[in-house]
Amino acid sequence: MNEWQYYRFDITVGGSYLMVEALELNTTGNIWLYVNQAAPPTLSDYDYSNTKLDTANHVIYFPVRASTTPQMFFIGVYGSPISQRGDPIPYAIVAYSPQL
Repeated sequence: MNEWQYYRFDITVGGSYLMVEALELNTTGNIWLYVNQAAPPTLSDYDYSNTKLDTANHVIYFPVRASTTPQMFFIGVYGSPISQRGDPIPYAIVAYSPQL
């Protein structure tokens, strides 16, 4: 509850998209998913988010500008305020960016 787990994802693309998916394994709506470029996201500073409370599957999908240099993205998984303090929230996470 009210804690972050961060991941870093670096990509070099010639025009593509980034898809981040987090799946709660035993709960629904207890995690929130955020993505921010160049710095870890916060509750007030992020580029994209999925904070739906009615699903166990949280997906963020967005275009990534063409670049020949690596772009750094930070993924943040946040324990929502409705989660039970002290109870672990198992989840699986994947980040994917295909080359076009």
